[in-house]
Amino acid sequence: MAKNDMYSAIKAMGTNNSADMMADANIKMGGIGCTIAKHEIMLQALFAAMVEQGVDPELINAKVIELTDAKLAKFGNPASAKPCPRCGKMVKELADTPLLGRCMYCGNAVKFYPTFEIEKKEEETGGENI
Repeated sequence: MAKNDMYSAIKAMGTNNSADMMADANIKMGGIGCTIAKHEIMLQALFAAMVEQGVDPELINAKVIELTDAKLAKFGNPASAKPCPRCGKMVKELADTPLLGRCMYCGNAVKFYPTFEIEKKEEETGGENI
């Protein structure tokens, strides 16, 4: 059933308020997605400009880690997938606990730092494609 057909069906059942609420929620979710995409592009541009101006990408990532640690300390125990440093099993970051995960095998807390991806330049890699 298409979105408009579903809207019409709900409206025909006499639940106009529910249909309107669903339509409003869809509009808001679309707006959130657009805002996130714009922020992603803006952050990529800022990162590129800072690196072009001579700021070391590792310095930026160190600052991200510092701010992440401060946020985790303030808001508690928030978990994408990476190996657990204690047992090596894969740990996933969970939506309800961003920036931190807990290994289901050993119980170890695993931090997920939102660092920038740094591309290696050809001269740094000896001309090889990595």
